[in-house]
Amino acid sequence: AFPQARFRLSPGATAQWKPRQQGALDLFSGSGRYAEALLEAGAPWVLTYDSKADPVGQDLLRPEVRQEVESLLRSGAFLSVGAGPVCSSLSTSITPPVRTSRWPAGVPWMRASMRERVRQGNSFATWTAKLFRMCIALKVECWVENTEPICLWSMPSWRPIAALPQVR
Repeated sequence: AFPQARFRLSPGATAQWKPRQQGALDLFSGSGRYAEALLEAGAPWVLTYDSKADPVGQDLLRPEVRQEVESLLRSGAFLSVGAGPVCSSLSTSITPPVRTSRWPAGVPWMRASMRERVRQGNSFATWTAKLFRMCIALKVECWVENTEPICLWSMPSWRPIAALPQVR
């Protein structure tokens, strides 16, 4: 049901291509480098979500878009799921800091101008953790990108995932 433009396809795919085998999911796809790397490694196709490409239909803050992704995951469409959640409020370069190791979900004294960014970051973190718990239960390979010292792994929704023995 998705337009072909939403997919990154392996070389040789035709204009009439339809997914007939499991592929990969690239959430917050941005530049698409992860999708391209998956194709180079042999993935037949990668479905991408990036709100810059479609501010409504691919906005992962919208409940109906999240439900769409969860439904696809439960259906067995994917062998691999990758995510690089938008969370500029996790950056340690923000001055004054809006998150600390004691307050990973946001300090109570943050400026009003940062509250929406922190709210969105928390929403992405919580939902991505939900997806990763689903992936683990369904035995779907998954990864998340976040390199900041005060990162997703310190968020309350990620702590149980970080404690799992199969998480590296």
